[in-house]
Amino acid sequence: MESRSAKLLCSSAGGSASSHAQKYRVGLPSAWVKAMALSQDSPDLELTFENDTITIRKRSAQIPEDFMRSARIDRHQVKIYLYYHADTLCSTIYADFTSRVVSIENHTDVLIHRAFGCNLSPTWQDFLIFLEERCVPRTRTGLDSILEAMNLDTYDPVKIVEQTEGRIAGDLQWLSISEVK
Repeated sequence: MESRSAKLLCSSAGGSASSHAQKYRVGLPSAWVKAMALSQDSPDLELTFENDTITIRKRSAQIPEDFMRSARIDRHQVKIYLYYHADTLCSTIYADFTSRVVSIENHTDVLIHRAFGCNLSPTWQDFLIFLEERCVPRTRTGLDSILEAMNLDTYDPVKIVEQTEGRIAGDLQWLSISEVK
């Protein structure tokens, strides 16, 4: 991992922004931009903010075929999650566990049956939240006993969903999961 220091560049926002609004920029080394295969023709980035860390990634391909082709070429660990309502396939989630990005396909117009509702470009964090929503709550009394029965040492939504298919009492949603080889 390469690390460099940088300065935050500040300027007035302009346009229709309020008179006190600011615009902030950070310069990236050209070697990094080239390594990420970014250019004026392909400038899209995904920014993730968590606690005190900002992560910059090349925006994941929104077309699942391109997403999968890229992940296979790079030999990434990818899982496909088929999200059902009863017997109806509602969403397909392509999760790249190496790059920590997702791509989705929705197969229904019923928003409440889609994995991410109206969000057509979920982030990795959105994906992890989705999985946790398909699990026994972290705050459940007796959680340690449940995890022990599942042969899990810690609360891990990915592993819990793999065992339970994301089934929750009182709804008809569930997941079928496969790993891409």
